[in-house]
Amino acid sequence: MTTATVKEFGDTYHHPPCTAENTITAIRTVCSQHSPMDYKDFLKAIKQFQLNGIVKLCWIGWALLDPSFFLNPKVLHHFHRMFWDHDIQWCISATGATELDFHFSLIQTLIGYRSFSKGILKLKQVTGRDHRVVQRYIIAAVNGSVPRQFLIAICMLLDLRYLAQHRRSLLSPSKGLPVPYRSSMITRRQLYVRVQELTGRYLNSSSSRA
Repeated sequence: MTTATVKEFGDTYHHPPCTAENTITAIRTVCSQHSPMDYKDFLKAIKQFQLNGIVKLCWIGWALLDPSFFLNPKVLHHFHRMFWDHDIQWCISATGATELDFHFSLIQTLIGYRSFSKGILKLKQVTGRDHRVVQRYIIAAVNGSVPRQFLIAICMLLDLRYLAQHRRSLLSPSKGLPVPYRSSMITRRQLYVRVQELTGRYLNSSSSRA
């Protein structure tokens, strides 16, 4: 959990964590200048500090605890939905919508596994289960159509999501991960930026050849 706002989600700046100290300091600063009882005036003031209007926090006084640590990301939205909103869009840009759908239609699945005979771009009411299934096939679907570095980046992001859901990883984030991935957890945002760069470079080279 960082100090980034919705409008800043796409930038390349590594925003600092939203710590308990920062939140408490912001609340005390606003309360010292504006009374919480004057709701309209107080609501205008808290927008500058990205606060939601709550001034009495239940976790104040808890020893060695911080919202940036105990408010963990939700697997459905921060892993599966993020994959669908970002990774898939990069793969579509690099491979081509029609080509990617064709690749998915050719994948031969085992009994019990979902198939995508008409591709994935025209799916309706896509659920978290669909996101997980597409994650299993995406490497095979784009392999051979994208640069090697692009494929490695997508594979790394998938590995990080799977490892983050491992029980040992949840109990001990560093000890639960193999050595090569411990440093990668810190540079996950850099991976997303790198994939965007590779996608743009690949599309530019394709258009110039055409």
